[in-house]
Amino acid sequence: MWGGDSGSSGAAEATVSPKETKTRRADMLKQVQYGTGSRKGTVVYTINGSRCIFSGISGQAALSTINAAEAIVRAIVAQEKVEPLALMFFDLQTRSGYASKGPGQFDFNRLDVHVVGHDITVVGWITDECSDDDRELFRQYI
Repeated sequence: MWGGDSGSSGAAEATVSPKETKTRRADMLKQVQYGTGSRKGTVVYTINGSRCIFSGISGQAALSTINAAEAIVRAIVAQEKVEPLALMFFDLQTRSGYASKGPGQFDFNRLDVHVVGHDITVVGWITDECSDDDRELFRQYI
């Protein structure tokens, strides 16, 4: 569903420059707003298979991604039109969302999401390792 055609057309492969690769990777990030009233925020996110990684980019004006985790999950699944348990959610906490983080500093947590009926609850944040590819994708926010 998320990938393209992996078959070969028989045509010669084009060489891709590093600049084009970075542009393509940056295009993989989507945005969604969460929250209400004056506490609205924005996250950028990507979905790769069943993994959804998001990072807050609203600074201190918005509710933190940790405190708004349920609202963020709801916003992403609504935008993507998927069931919440179809994805594993990861919160990449960076300087773009947390004043306490300096350039290059981040935390990366997998959310333990529970769903009962239409209620989404995050019951835990499990420290996880952020891959080099994911760090590169979100580099401008880290």
